[in-house]
Amino acid sequence: MEYYIIEYDRRLPQQGAIQWPERMLRGYEQTADEEMVYVKQGEVFTSPCIVNHYPIQLYVEELSRIMLKMESDLHHKRIVVMNLEQQNQTFYEWIELPQVSWMAPEAVQVQAGQVNGIALGHQGLSESSIWCVPYYRSYLTIVGLEVAEKLLKAGIYGLIVRPIQITGGELDGDHRYGTR
Repeated sequence: MEYYIIEYDRRLPQQGAIQWPERMLRGYEQTADEEMVYVKQGEVFTSPCIVNHYPIQLYVEELSRIMLKMESDLHHKRIVVMNLEQQNQTFYEWIELPQVSWMAPEAVQVQAGQVNGIALGHQGLSESSIWCVPYYRSYLTIVGLEVAEKLLKAGIYGLIVRPIQITGGELDGDHRYGTR
């Protein structure tokens, strides 16, 4: 199966700092079904398609709609990011994605600061077409080919969809990935 990482384009301006309520920082279960968060005063918020602030990963409304249509059994909560200075709001969904188990740092292939490959045991792979991998203090959101195609067709501004090689087992000596 082909897999892809979806992420916010790092070449675009980063979002401003958000004031996260303590209950949200404690995790998904502690968060209300609808939350309102605020951009810190003096910060410019660019409304990125993905907000990644460990342990919180938010997906803009258009992106989350596609993800939830493809995997309708995923739990989600609505998060409204309010920017009082710019007088606007952006709607996001915090989707509780299936996670693969922890992986050793040597099981990750990184090139030019981007993760290009992961070696996972077969038991670590999710049956879902959308899942995530904890990686340092963030998450890598992984999607299957069908989801990636729908996201690319949607033309969501700032969204990068790039291939990732996922294999079962260990990396070989020259850090290349074989096939599963």
